[in-house]
Amino acid sequence: MNGIFKIICKIFSRLLVLLLLTGQIPVFSAEKSVEYPPAPQWQNLGNFDIVPCPKAINIEKKSLSADKIIIRYIKDQYGRTRSAAQEIVFAVQAAGGTAESTECEIKNLLTPADSLLIIIGYDKKSLPLKNVNDNFSGENVWLKPQGYIITHHKAGSADLILIWGADDTGALYGAVTLSRLIKTENSGAKIYGAEVVDWPDIPYRIASGMEAAANLIEKGSLEKAQLMMKYYIRQAALSKCNSVRTEFFHPAGKSEYLTDKEIKAVSMILDYARSYGVRLHFFFHMNIGSQEKRKDDPRYKGVPIIRGYFMSWSHEALIAETCAALAGQVKIFGDAADYGFHFPDTHEGGWANRSDQCRKRWGDDRAAADAWLAEKFYSAVKKVSPKSQIQFVFYPYSHNLDYPGNKAV
Repeated sequence: MNGIFKIICKIFSRLLVLLLLTGQIPVFSAEKSVEYPPAPQWQNLGNFDIVPCPKAINIEKKSLSADKIIIRYIKDQYGRTRSAAQEIVFAVQAAGGTAESTECEIKNLLTPADSLLIIIGYDKKSLPLKNVNDNFSGENVWLKPQGYIITHHKAGSADLILIWGADDTGALYGAVTLSRLIKTENSGAKIYGAEVVDWPDIPYRIASGMEAAANLIEKGSLEKAQLMMKYYIRQAALSKCNSVRTEFFHPAGKSEYLTDKEIKAVSMILDYARSYGVRLHFFFHMNIGSQEKRKDDPRYKGVPIIRGYFMSWSHEALIAETCAALAGQVKIFGDAADYGFHFPDTHEGGWANRSDQCRKRWGDDRAAADAWLAEKFYSAVKKVSPKSQIQFVFYPYSHNLDYPGNKAV
């Protein structure tokens, strides 16, 4: 009997292995496999410094003369292709060459030129060349927001370098990449042709630096503040970041959200930020009034002051008034800006200091109170600027209500 049992077990085990190998039975793992995006080709950069590194890049070994370059670009809504052309002009001039850029209709992009021609545009439907490489690792660049290609062709007797984006921001990033392939060699300006397919893995990338203009704005030196903010906006774009954190670090309790001076200063650079594909990411301390401005207002009696700001999860009239004022500021910047709100940065996020009215309404249900208050601010912003992203930093976690999994909050 034991012998028969052993034979049956052996047959069954071999059958099981066969079924597993042929895929008839799924193999279960304790850990789910993670699909990572294709890695950039750092190994192909050689002596060139391109950060972030493109997904796919093959740089030609022989350079082209950049002593004289003609750049043609198509028009877009915000002037990003114009900024793209200008970045190449800057790079050529820095290398000792000359370059001129011209806005051009699509039908005239390939008009013969007597020197190296660089063409900048976007949208696959408008692509002026056929048979370009637009795939990497099975991924198609035209399906990738902010993606782009660079390719080197001949246009008659002249060389042609094409920069084409999946969208206008992609065209700008393509120009940023190409500008890194321009250098001075043997006392002359040179540019290296390349085949590039690239796109960002993370759609929203935030840089910083705008806070450096805070003192200039406070002093009323708006022209200098404007130059400083433009510098950080451009640096963000050259790093292929599409947002810059805009926080001015008010002294505790002095100002609630943006001051009139800050609104005026930032309004001056809105078009510039758009032209570089950079969104403004305003970041505030969550509050319903500053101590300095509201200390004599009897309506705030009983509302706790936390680090210079009045804070409540239940005083609905004051919360509604704050949200209305905030919405007025949001409307000025429209869809060029996003917003972050940090709940009180103290022990337990100020919850231990909540008013008697808050305790009566919410008891100890901190999560429900935070969600209710966040929804008030979220709705106020979204009502006047539906395309703005909104971030909340609760104690102790960060929470973005625009992520699909958080929609029900």
